Amino acid sequence: MASVDITGGQGSGGGNFVSGAYLSAYDTGSYNIITPLTTQTLQFGTTTLSSGITIAGANNTDIVFSGPGIYNIAFSVQVTCNTPQAHLFYLWLCFNGSPVTDSNSILTIYGTHSGNNGHMIAAWDFMVNAGAGDSYQLCWSANDPAIAVETIASPGGGIPLSPAVILSVTQV
Repeated sequence: MASVDITGGQGSGGGNFVSGAYLSAYDTGSYNIITPLTTQTLQFGTTTLSSGITIAGANNTDIVFSGPGIYNIAFSVQVTCNTPQAHLFYLWLCFNGSPVTDSNSILTIYGTHSGNNGHMIAAWDFMVNAGAGDSYQLCWSANDPAIAVETIASPGGGIPLSPAVILSVTQV
């Protein structure tokens, strides 16, 4: 297979291609809703790659951009339910701490079965416009305390653990 040079190609305007800002982060904590329908913010405790985008805030919740541009915020969240009944999980985007209009999604997280918690991966992306110093947050809530954002331990056999949250942000 031939190698590909991603740093020296021609851009659509004829100039040299310059790779944009990026961030890869995850979190291995577990987070519960104490009071239904209260806002929680996803945390990103470990950054693995970063250029031009950082994680900040008191609880590592803010995705902060050093330069203006269009960015794709892609993520996955490990959501669990620890009761036999299904419950609702909500996830939306916040900009500089305020909810973004019309950005909420709702998932039904199924209850326990065969002695195991119900599990679902919530995974999608948001395309956003950010200026230098702007921040975005991924906010969530649930209609019942049985819902959690949870890291799942490895079952063994060489299978890695399932982080509570995985985040990738790229400039487009």
